[in-house]
Amino acid sequence: NKSFDYRILHRILCILEGKAYNSTLFEVMFYNEHLVDIADDLYDYETDVERNSFNILRCYVKKHGKDVALAITPKSNCNLNFTSFLYLAIL
Repeated sequence: NKSFDYRILHRILCILEGKAYNSTLFEVMFYNEHLVDIADDLYDYETDVERNSFNILRCYVKKHGKDVALAITPKSNCNLNFTSFLYLAIL
C-alpha cells in the first residue's frame, strides 16, 4: 500500500543521508497507513466481494449485517462520518 511505501522510503532516505528519523512522524505515518487501508476498503467493498479479497468492511458486514454496515459507507447518504465508522469497527 502507498502509505507503507512512503514510510519505508522516508526511513531509507534518513539512513542514506545519515539523519535521525522523527519517531513521532513514523508513529503518525503508521496510523495513517491503517486509516488509508480502511478507507480503501470502504470504497472498494463491492469489487473486493466480487474478487473474494480481504476487506475490513466485509468483516463488519459479517458481524453486524449488511444493512447496518453498508449504511455507513462513503457511498451512502448516512450522517455517520468516517471517524464514526472507525469507532464502530473496533467494537
